[in-house]
This record gives sequence, structure tokens and C-alpha cells, in this order.
Amino acid sequence: MRRVQRTLLLVNVVPLVVGSLLSSFTDIPAIFLYRRLTLGMVWGLLQICLFVITAWLFELRSQRLCDPVEVSLNSELSQVKW
Repeated sequence: MRRVQRTLLLVNVVPLVVGSLLSSFTDIPAIFLYRRLTLGMVWGLLQICLFVITAWLFELRSQRLCDPVEVSLNSELSQVKW
């Protein structure tokens, strides 16, 4: 597995595991932080934001790091005259 894929997996799995552990205790996620906003809702929103940001960064990184086979195929295609 490439380093980028491991980083994406690790960054998204850790909050998921913590959220799963927190959900076992019903009192902790039910703590009110601001009016009707609970700790569980804030944690869920942070997980969604983290996932979207890491997926976006993963796509940017993947576009920059090209596969050598793809590069060679693209160079061969550009040399072919239609």
C-alpha cells in the first residue's frame, strides 16, 4: 500500500474508532455543548469534514503522482499520428 493510501486510511479510521467507542456510552455523546448541539453531533460533523478534506487532498496527491505505465502509454499515444 502506498504511503498516501496508508495516511488516508489512518486519518479516517482513528476518528471512526473513537466515535464507535464513544457511542457505547450514551451519556457522553448526549452532553450539550451549545443549546441543542450535542457532543455526538459535533463529533459526527467533524468526521464528515475530515473525510471530505482528506478525500480531496488524496485526489490532489493522486493527480500529481502518476503511474509509470500510464505515463508511458500517454507518451506513446501522443506520438501516434491520427
